[in-house]
Amino acid sequence: MREMMTITLEFDLGDRRIHLPHLKAGAIAATAATTAAIEKDLLEDSVATVRSHMAYGYRYTEIAEAQSESADPELDGDKDLRS
Repeated sequence: MREMMTITLEFDLGDRRIHLPHLKAGAIAATAATTAAIEKDLLEDSVATVRSHMAYGYRYTEIAEAQSESADPELDGDKDLRS
């Protein structure tokens, strides 16, 4: 059994129109920065493989605003905001 770590980053992109090449470049940069930071803090050769996934979509404004207002810098876990 392999140990796995998952980090989720979510960017609220605002109202400007952003083209796919810029989205891809941002995803690559975020993955590279996160990988460099993790490898700096873990023991040498601790990271065997890094996989990344980018999704682009839309969310109702009320849900996005509720999530950003409830963001906890202490990473206390996911919260279900649908109720």
